[in-house]
Amino acid sequence: MAAILRVSTYLSLLLYPVFGVAQYAGLAGEPWTSTSDTEKCAISQRLDHNGGVAKFQQLAGKRLRFTVEQHPLVSINSNAKIYSAPPVWRHDQALSPIGEAQRQRGNQPFRVSADVAEKMLEQLTQGQSNLISYLDPGLKNNEEILTLSPTFLYPALNDFRDCVQNLSPF
Repeated sequence: MAAILRVSTYLSLLLYPVFGVAQYAGLAGEPWTSTSDTEKCAISQRLDHNGGVAKFQQLAGKRLRFTVEQHPLVSINSNAKIYSAPPVWRHDQALSPIGEAQRQRGNQPFRVSADVAEKMLEQLTQGQSNLISYLDPGLKNNEEILTLSPTFLYPALNDFRDCVQNLSPF
């Protein structure tokens, strides 16, 4: 009887990896989409939690723009801080500050300077997420963090780059 118990224990140890349970994490973030015409090019991502839309836009003869159209409306003016976050598997790396911008009360889209927009897009193309952190008194913890994910960026980014190359310089 002891021999049978030993054999079944060995078999269960050998077969454990074969019949083990695997867990997979889903990819975070909505797919990026691109839009273009003869005067402007854009890539955008819908924000999961609040239905807002983050958009990088290049107009002919202008510098890159970044806006976030948010829902619900912004309740107070507040300062937003923008960070670059490493991929989750690079947990040994810290957040890197990219810049700051002012959020305006009401339904005005949130905008950043062209320099910050260019840094944000550069970080996304390098596989880093963009985090936009600001205070919102309507929330329990008073802090809101919007995340722009580089997941699913490249098909839209390639279309965006092709469009930008074809824009008039003025």
